[in-house]
Amino acid sequence: MIQNVYDCGDDVYLSIHTLADGKKMMYGFGPNNPSGEDISYLIERTTTEKTVYVNIIEAYRKEEEQIAFVEASVAGDSVQVIINEQSGEKKELTINL
Repeated sequence: MIQNVYDCGDDVYLSIHTLADGKKMMYGFGPNNPSGEDISYLIERTTTEKTVYVNIIEAYRKEEEQIAFVEASVAGDSVQVIINEQSGEKKELTINL
């Protein structure tokens, strides 16, 4: 998993935990719509026949982040996701494809 943290201003942050799993990850900074300001871009690209995208997104104020880190794996027709919280608690999810 790759974690990207974005500062949204006004003490608000956005964390995106992304399963890379052989995908090409591209980060950029460019025009918003309307183009009066720039924003960050995260582009995931792959050429595989069967692709699974897993993104865990958390919005929080500084010092209030709940997610410490995320683990994810693809096995056959399911995805196992483990969300490890700052408190030490774990949340496990299995997603059938």
